[in-house]
Amino acid sequence: MTGNIPSALEDFRAAAGLRETSSSSLAGRLGVWQAELLLRLGRVDEAVRLTEWNLKESEEQWVTATPRCQLLLAEVARLAGNHSEARELIQQAMEKGVETSGHKIIVWACLAQARLMLDVDNLLVAEQALQEGLRIAEQCGYGIYHIDLLVARGQLRLEQCDFAAAIEDAQAALNGKRRDGSIADSPSEPVDQLALLGARHPECGYVWGAGDALYLLEQVMLAQGRQEEAQRVSQERLALRPDIQALGAGQTR
Repeated sequence: MTGNIPSALEDFRAAAGLRETSSSSLAGRLGVWQAELLLRLGRVDEAVRLTEWNLKESEEQWVTATPRCQLLLAEVARLAGNHSEARELIQQAMEKGVETSGHKIIVWACLAQARLMLDVDNLLVAEQALQEGLRIAEQCGYGIYHIDLLVARGQLRLEQCDFAAAIEDAQAALNGKRRDGSIADSPSEPVDQLALLGARHPECGYVWGAGDALYLLEQVMLAQGRQEEAQRVSQERLALRPDIQALGAGQTR
């Protein structure tokens, strides 16, 4: 989450070494996190192999990991342009989330649905998914999902040429929201004044989310013709951990 990729990979290797097996893969929720990191790094084949293995294992031992694996595979399918496959996997995961009252699964599925609908220019369904995801994330205090959903909604607003709303979403993702619903002026306002932390808050440190929000802000400014401001935002984004931003803005998810 904080962008320290070498340490994260080493931690996963160490955790796998503690298991009573020769496999370097992790099952259950840890396996989902490991695969998600690999996917973010562009190591798609490794992420898919791990997730498909984890899905088979979770059907027998870690049932709650099943919809998480489905959502990871849905993201792979979406990025590959396999929209029908992604839609089916998201629906399966959503059904499991509703069946088990798994709010985190439902929120993740809403985010996945919104991203997919943005890809196919179905802005109405994307907005509906974002509204539901943000409602649950705010009620349950799911800060990381809240940041990702705000970025996705900002992308929707950019598509709609609602630049002011897109900038607000980017700023909220970066700085957080106060308890009265207003956007924090800085990323380090006192925690007791905030309803949900922003990606740049010292107690959050969600570097991936900060990179995505800054990229959104940069794109909005370019669309407005604010070239110099966009360049400054780009430099701020690139000043984040080089091992993340070297992947390119399109791969920070």
